[in-house]
This record gives sequence, structure tokens and C-alpha cells, in this order.
Amino acid sequence: MYVLAIETAGYRQLRKLHTGLLDSLERECRTIVESSGGELLSRSSGVTIYRFRFSGSYDLSRIVSAAWNVERCYQSVERELFGYTICLEQIIANDEEAMIEAIDLLLKRLPQDNGLWIGQNAVTALTPFIRMERRLDLWKAVAPVEGAAVLPAISDFVDGTEALSRVLDAIEPVVNSNGSSEVVLLYGAEGSGVGFLARRAGVAISGVQSIPTLTPVSGSVEPWGIGASLIHHEHYGCVEEYLSEAERGLWQRVRYALRGAWFGTPGEYQPDHQREELLPALQLFVVSYVRRMRQASSMAVMIIDRIEQVDDRVGRIIVAACGESMRSGELLIIGTSGRPFLPAPFRTIEYRKHAVHAMTTESISSRLGELPPKLHVDSSARVRSLTRGRLLHLYHYLWLVERESRTPPMSDPEDSVDQLLDIVIDSLSPVELEALSIACTCAGCLTRDAMSEILVAAGHPSASATEVWSTLIASGFVYDEGPPIPVYESIPHRVSVRLGRRADELDAIARDELYRWFRSGELELSPDSYRMLAEHRDTLVALEVFSHFSQIALLRGEVELLHRLLDGSIGANRAADDPKRRRVIEVLGYALRLAIVSRGQDYDAAASVYSSWQDRISDRTEREAIAQLTLERARYQYAIGNFAEADQLARHTVVLYQELGSSEGGAEAHIEFGRIKLAEGYAGEAREYFALGRAERDNGLAAVHLARSEVLEGVTAYLYGNYSRAIELCERAMTTSEVASVRDWELFSGFVRARVEIELGRYEEAAKQLSRLCGPAHSIGHDKAKMVLNAWHARALSLGGSVRRACELLREQEQRPEAAYFLAEALNQNGDTHGAIDVLERRRPVRDPRLRPTLSARWCNGFDGVEASVGSEGPESIVERLCVAFHGYLLGRIGRTDEAVEQLRICSRKQRGSTLDPNLPLLVFWYSSVLPGTGDARYDDPSTELGRSVKLVQERVSRTDSPQHKNDYRYRNSWNRSMFDVARRNNLA
Repeated sequence: MYVLAIETAGYRQLRKLHTGLLDSLERECRTIVESSGGELLSRSSGVTIYRFRFSGSYDLSRIVSAAWNVERCYQSVERELFGYTICLEQIIANDEEAMIEAIDLLLKRLPQDNGLWIGQNAVTALTPFIRMERRLDLWKAVAPVEGAAVLPAISDFVDGTEALSRVLDAIEPVVNSNGSSEVVLLYGAEGSGVGFLARRAGVAISGVQSIPTLTPVSGSVEPWGIGASLIHHEHYGCVEEYLSEAERGLWQRVRYALRGAWFGTPGEYQPDHQREELLPALQLFVVSYVRRMRQASSMAVMIIDRIEQVDDRVGRIIVAACGESMRSGELLIIGTSGRPFLPAPFRTIEYRKHAVHAMTTESISSRLGELPPKLHVDSSARVRSLTRGRLLHLYHYLWLVERESRTPPMSDPEDSVDQLLDIVIDSLSPVELEALSIACTCAGCLTRDAMSEILVAAGHPSASATEVWSTLIASGFVYDEGPPIPVYESIPHRVSVRLGRRADELDAIARDELYRWFRSGELELSPDSYRMLAEHRDTLVALEVFSHFSQIALLRGEVELLHRLLDGSIGANRAADDPKRRRVIEVLGYALRLAIVSRGQDYDAAASVYSSWQDRISDRTEREAIAQLTLERARYQYAIGNFAEADQLARHTVVLYQELGSSEGGAEAHIEFGRIKLAEGYAGEAREYFALGRAERDNGLAAVHLARSEVLEGVTAYLYGNYSRAIELCERAMTTSEVASVRDWELFSGFVRARVEIELGRYEEAAKQLSRLCGPAHSIGHDKAKMVLNAWHARALSLGGSVRRACELLREQEQRPEAAYFLAEALNQNGDTHGAIDVLERRRPVRDPRLRPTLSARWCNGFDGVEASVGSEGPESIVERLCVAFHGYLLGRIGRTDEAVEQLRICSRKQRGSTLDPNLPLLVFWYSSVLPGTGDARYDDPSTELGRSVKLVQERVSRTDSPQHKNDYRYRNSWNRSMFDVARRNNLA
């Protein structure tokens, strides 16, 4: 261990004369030393001693730099001092007391001469770094040697090795081929250095020093975070420079998906399609990187570390993202593995393998010959026997020799590699060993800076906690990209054994820090960080995290994750060890199961779960759990159309959350109450409850709830006829959803906004809006939404005059009742009445789902979530009624009056809360159109029905705010315009 000792002459007298000077000098020197990895050992009677935990030449140069900077500080004020002596020495002692005693003896031998002295033990090692003059048996430092080095860092050590040359020879045919590129798999036993060889090969091929690397974390329960290391790559900050304008817009939307973390703090970040958006995010990163390298006339290289651990689903995403660039020959992927096979997704493209074999005695001898003689303590044959010829083991053998100045013993040649690794780990300093332990525990969920904070909380100086990662990276214990990940997969066990009880202490400290960040909103909760917090020793913490994690997962629609949470496959929750907490988890778990089956439209399962709810509540159950359960019961009753019961339960939920003082729960309950009141036909009350939900926004309302409340109130305004307010609310909901990456509600609010445009007769604007929405729906694989958006896009084109194009689009899905209705409408518009009738008669009837969706947007068809939000009719009943009514209207046009009248009378007279049905004026108008004006008592009077349809339109006109919107609805809407034309001819308008 190296020490830096400073003795200030006349310290006590100076303390009286220049207290401020000494305090300032000591602070400055301590900052210098700590920033170089040192720490204060002792301070007394004018002698200050710092120690450095030395681990290699990259540390030696830093130590020498610190010593010189300290000497300069003293030199700058030497006129105000009585004198000073600074000494840098290597001390070998068993404890701190012996170390301090050895330093005191050394200082007594040094002359009272201002300057930096080098002790005898350190002279040999520091000769490459410092020019010195000998003064009897002492050495005075003269000047530093620039650029000195002994054992290089691992990345530089790999360069020039025979192993790297062989890897480059294996890759060269792929690089030089004119066709598509291949995946190159480098595989070898642990310690063979395949990870470092892949990185240095990538540097040699591409000419850049940092290669984008995808790294699965061993032991992680969440495979989707594989792209997280890319956000730490230097290209991440300049991705947009190499993208088109359209690509930049998409990148801004999806770049978050690379972060790997799932759940942010309440109210900010609950993306619902992160898994689907990982593909376009990774694709854009790759495209941008390839273009950048093309501009530099270089080959783009990406590395997939430990490729055998890549989940098949994630593997398919990687192949899809990189495939086009590989087929063009512009991207090379290098995979590393401990085994000679690729996961199935990667075997769908061309690949080749290269085994990293052990180094021969001759190649080891050659490599050692390039290093200083100080490291030649063993014969090459024995070095090969100790390291098995594996490159990384060879480096750590040399690292140990440099650090300990001794050769490792070898008691069992068959077990030499394990012995070597054990000895190397035994030589680590406490901060290095504990940093490795934290990296093993937290690599899946924390950055390097966050791990440093845990080290500080564990009692290490901040400088050491920060600098230790540079040491571990340079010495080949952890990789450099992203969060520090241990290179050896056997490290976690070895470190845990050595730390013993201290490992448990570190584990507890890490969990405490995670919880502190979670509470302050600094931690983005992922399945991996949940697993750590779920095992927190405080069962109340574990329960709190379970509740938060489950609710956000429910909002995101992560049903598979919720199942894993409930069956404990993510991690056992320690709250279950406490009988009181276990009862709460059981109730919350029941509420979650009810939500899952309701969301999955499983009527029988939902009914079964609901029927047993009474057994889940007792007087001992905490009120938070009761409130959550009551809310889910209200949602279930709403889902099955039992609005009266849902109303009572929602009221009770609002009261419960008010008593608890939970603004977020209260907001959620108000939104559910608003939906129920809308279903009952009370638009005014519904709007009030949606607004009450948003009033809690500043107190933590989740972004998804805010978006829901805005768009649901927008739907209410649309149904009521206030199109101005509907536009405003839908635009706000679109912004809220886009910022929070809540794609389902972003699409739905945009769709409702487009429907308002159609209602106002602004068909071109509606078509543009719907066309823009189709892209995001496609990118997240939302097939239901895409189908609905395409159908309504075609309808907007048709009503706007592009009938032929609309028919082409609608023919693709004409069996769906909604598309059949729109296609018949377009054909009729084009004069093909018989063709329109034929389409409607050939449509395929679809049964209504027996459950209404509760938390997600509704995409059964375009009337789902809008007209179907009112009353007990399902969305398919609404479409069926429109199809039957339009069929009747068409029959009337070809003279089949009796059939037409019969069908339309039923449709236009059906009571569904007429003031909230935007289609009712149209149905009445169609009915008036087929009625014969003969005075026959069997038929209603057509003028009366026409007048009724006009009155219904006028009522809706009166409810919107903007004069322009009033005029558009009356005269730009093609059906309303036709209605008023007929009404004017009959003197009714």
C-alpha cells in the first residue's frame, strides 16, 4: 500500500498565526488526494498521512500525480511556512498502527528540506514515473515522467496479442465481402477474454474507440433491458444528426424504450407499449450509427455480449432491428459466448463461429517479453499452467504480480484457474471487493453513479467510491459500457463468501438506498429493482412496493407480469412473512386477479373471482386494500353492465379514499364514477367527476389517469354535442399521453378528435389525422386499433370525395360490420345502391364481448368507447343497428318501402338516451326519407319525422361553443347538409 506523508514544521505556532492558511491548505490537499483514490489515514501534531489502495500502473500514475499536486500546493505558500517535508513510500504493514509507526520513523530520517521525497521501497516501482536524485540512501523527486506505464489496462493489454490477431483473421473475410454481413460468434471458456477480444476487434475494424454493446444481465428477471447500455454510448447523444425529419420525430417518441427501466414515479411515466417500441428505438439507433460510420468510410460494428443469455423474444427484436443493415453489408455483429452455439433467432441469418483457444507457452513468452522485467517472476511454462493459457487469467496473474510483488502459489495443477481467481479476489481492497458485491447485486437496475452512492452510504469516502469503478474497469473485473457488470460469472459467489456478514450489511444498505430513491421519485422501478425492494427487511416497505408495482403494471396492461408477480416468480415479497401484511397482500392480490380477468374479457373467470370477494375482507384488513378491492368491484360491475351496483360501489370507493387522504386513489375513483354516470346517461355529472379526477393532478395523479379523464370527458362532450370542448380535451389528452408514452390512450384520443372532425364535415382534416395515427398503431403492433383507424380513414376519404380509394381500402375488411357499413355508404355515394345492399347482406355478424374494458381504451370498433359508453348496449349492437338502418334506407331507395319502413321505425324509435346519441338525427332522417307521403295511416308522416331530425340537429348545434363549429356541423357535414336541403324544399328550415 502506498502512503503520502506530509510534515509541516512549526505546526502549532503556525496554527496560532495562520489558522486560515493551514485549513485552506489541508482542504485543498485532501481534495487532491481523494480525487486520485486516496483517503485520510491520520492527522496529528503537524503530520498528515494519506493512503492509496494501489492496484496497477494506472493507479501508480494517479498516485504520483496526486503527490506532485500536493507538493505544488505547499510550494505555492512556502514563504509563509517554516518548512515542510512530503514523502511517498510503499509500506507493508499488518495494521494501521504499524503503518503509522513506520511512517514516523521514515520522517525522522528525512532532512528538513522542502520538497517531495521517495522512500526506498517505492523507488523501483516509481522509477518509470518520476525522475529522482539520490541523496545518500534517500531519493529526492525532481520531475514527473510524462506518459510512463508498466502493466497496461486490460483493453490495451489485449492489443497486439496473438489471440486478437486470430480473431481479426476470422472476421476479415466477413468485412471484405461485397455481400451481406454475418454474425461472428466468439466463444471460449471463462477467463479466455472473449468479451475484451470482441471489443478490441470492434475497435480495430471500425476505427472508433467505443463500440455499441448489448449486454443481457445474468440473473435478471427482465430481459427487455438489454438496450440500456446504449444510452451510455457516445453515439446516443447524436442519433438525431443522422436521421431524416420523419425518423427524428419517431425517435423522440420511442427513444425511452432503450432505457430498460419500466416504471417511473406516479404521475410521470407509465408507458404501455415499451416492449413493442423497443424495436423501432433499436432500429433507429442502428440506422443512425450505420449512417455515421458510412460517412466516415468505416464499418459499423455492434457487440452482443453473452449472446447465449439473450431471450428469444428480444433476439427476434435485435435481428429485426439489425437485419437490413446486415443485408446491405454495412453492419457487423460480434457475439460472445461461453458455448459454441447461437440462440435460435440469430440462426435465421448467416453466421460463423470462432473458438478462442488457449495461448501456447511460446505466445505467452512472447507477450511477457514485451512487458517490464519486474513482471517476469515465473517461467512461461508455469504461467501457462497457472492460467491455462486463457488471456484474461493471464492478465489477472500479471495484475496480481504487480500489485503483490509475488507469484501466486499453486497447490493443485488441476485447479489452478480457480486458485488463481481466488487469490486475485483476495488481493482486492475492501472498497473494491464491496463495489464488486454491489455490482453483482444491482447491475440489472442501477447506474455506476448510483452504486457509488451506495458505497458512500456503506462508509467509503466519496472519492474512493467514485474512482473504484475506473480501477475495476481498467483491471478487467467489470465491463465499461453502461452499469458495471462483472466479467466473471463466478464472481458473485466468490465475493459473497469473502464478505460474509458484510455482504448482508451491504445488501441491506443497497435496499435502503433503493427505497430512499423510490420514495423521492429518483428510482425508475423495474422488475429487477422491485425484486430487491420486495425483499426489504421492513415488511411495510415491501408491502408499499408491491402495491405500487402492481398498480402501475395494471395501468400498463402488463398482464403476464402481474401473473408472475402474484405467483412469486419475480421474487418473494417479504411482507408475506408478517400475518397482518400477508392479509393485505391477499386482498390486493384478489383485486388484481379480478382486474386481470375483467381486462381479458373472460366473463366466466371474472364472475367466479367476483363471487368469492366476501371471504377476502375482514375488520383487520387495512383500509387501503379495502379501497382498492372496492374500486375493482365497481369496475367489474361496470364491465358487465350493472350500472346501479357499480354506482354504489364507486360512491363507497370515493368516500374510502377521502377518509384515507389518498388524492391519487380519489382521482382514480372519481374517473370511474364519471364513466358510470356517463353509462347511465348523465353527461353533466360525468363531466363533473372527470374534472374532479383531474383536480388531483398536482398530488400525484398517474399520467394514464390524467389522459383517461381528459379523453373520457372529451367523449362526453362529443356525445352531448359540444364539439368545441371535445376538440380541446382530446388535444390535451393526446399531449398528456404522448409525453407519458401511453400509446393506447394517445391513439384513442386522436381517434376521438378525428371523429369530431368527421362530425363537423371536415373530412380532409379527419383523413390526415387518422392517417397519422395509423403509423404509431402499426409500430406498436396494435392490430385492433389499426383496423379501426384504417376503416375510419377510408370513411373520411369517402365522405370527402375520394370514393374509389375508400372502396379499395374497405374491401380488405368488408366482412366486419363496421367496414361493411362504411363500404355500403361509399358505394351508395357512388350511385351503386344494389352493390351497397349486397355488401350489407353479406356482412358477418359479430357477437358483443360480454365484458366492457375497464382500464384500457376500447377498440372493438370505432363506436366502442364512444357511443357504447352510454347505456347497456354493446358496440356491436350499435354497429348492427346502423347497418340495419342504412340497409332499410337503401331498400327504400329501390322501392321496397314496407321493408324499409319496418327496419327504420325500430332503429329510429329505439330509446337510448337520445340527447347523447350523435347518430339519432341521421337515423330519423333516413326514416323520413323512406316514408311515403300518401296519407296512409299505416305510416308516420314524413314531414313530421324530417322536422324531428332537423330539431335534433339544431339541439346539438346549440350545445357547441364555437360559431364556426356550429356552422360546420350544420352545413359541412354531408348528411346534415342533405337533410337541410330536403327540409328547405319542404319549408321546414
